[in-house]
Amino acid sequence: MGLGCTVVALALSCTTSPPGASGTDTTPDVQILEPDVAAAAIEVDTRAEPTDAGPDDGGALDALDTTAPPAAPSICPTPPGAACTAPDSTGPITGAAPRALFPGGVVCEAVVASSTPCPDGTTCSLGQCVGPGDAIPGGVPVQLVTRLLISDTGCCHDFDGDGALDNGFGNNLTASYFGTGDGDFNDTVLHSITHAHFVLALAFEEGDVARLWQVRAEADPPHVAYAPFPPPADTVLYSRETAYVPGTAVPRSMASLARVGPLEWATAEPIPTVLLVLAAGASDLAQAAHDVRATVRREGDRYTLRLSGYLLLGEVVATLSRDFVEHCPCAAIEGGLVALSEDSPDTVVINPDLTLPAPGVCSGECEQLILAAATGAYSDFLKPDLDVDSDGVKDAISFGLVYETSPVGGLVSPP
Repeated sequence: MGLGCTVVALALSCTTSPPGASGTDTTPDVQILEPDVAAAAIEVDTRAEPTDAGPDDGGALDALDTTAPPAAPSICPTPPGAACTAPDSTGPITGAAPRALFPGGVVCEAVVASSTPCPDGTTCSLGQCVGPGDAIPGGVPVQLVTRLLISDTGCCHDFDGDGALDNGFGNNLTASYFGTGDGDFNDTVLHSITHAHFVLALAFEEGDVARLWQVRAEADPPHVAYAPFPPPADTVLYSRETAYVPGTAVPRSMASLARVGPLEWATAEPIPTVLLVLAAGASDLAQAAHDVRATVRREGDRYTLRLSGYLLLGEVVATLSRDFVEHCPCAAIEGGLVALSEDSPDTVVINPDLTLPAPGVCSGECEQLILAAATGAYSDFLKPDLDVDSDGVKDAISFGLVYETSPVGGLVSPP
């Protein structure tokens, strides 16, 4: 599937054979953000220029114009919610500041003015202090995601109020993938799931106040087609250590929902930040999603999850660049793979020092990521469709995902 798989690397692994080794799988810590550069103040020049005086008005000047010019477009919109200032403390996000990755390219990092220590026995994850009580309780049914619809025009929310459901992420991926001639994008996602390249487990604790967890996992054996599919209900999955808050048994992706019907639950109000569990080849890509809405419906022993929200473009490129530097040192470049354009913050630019490595220097996975950057694939599928800070510049990508599940026997967590 060649370039088609590279184009969707942010969404899943779509290789048809075990991906090449690219270093230890480690999820980028997207919630611990400490800026290197303070946000620049906007200087407003309120001095009026004299107008041309008419020959008969005695040279009088018009009244001074003290109207401030429009605010400059923000490269870095402020993400909602809270951030972790350390593993044991959390604080409100007060702004976001750009940091240069390479000439002409920046990433955005949150600014946290103060922090509050987490209680003893807890640690910070996505701005929340979590502890043993946030782990998946014993006896809660575990489900394997057997179908994931990323490109779905019927899901899930109208974020910009234009009367149409917003799914910029799915639309971008579909358009980019269609250009490769590889067929329907959602079919490729299904192929990755049926061949155990993308293994995602959901655990759902029912009740008037319900809890949902997402965990990246592995099948045994890995990267082998399930036979039959869906796999038998006694199948055991092996969760990845990177799916958990470091040092705990608490999954990093959690959400609470309220009962809205006998077999249906929904978020009572949008959740500021939830971890969206994605992948890039063999590595995890856990990306912070914002303004998240979720509904869960049970049919028999299976569930359907509908999830929507938006990804801040600046955070996505920061995650991609961190992951690339960590897993692809073979590229031997400084500053990462991609960044926001310093001049056009709604555009993704690649590192000008990036070159195609000699054959055999990098793994096949890293070669595909480099090829995707060199051919402009990231600029194609990372096109923002929302302007969340209303400054006239689109800075976020909406998404709408539909998950269908089948029960499995359990989830073996890291010790």
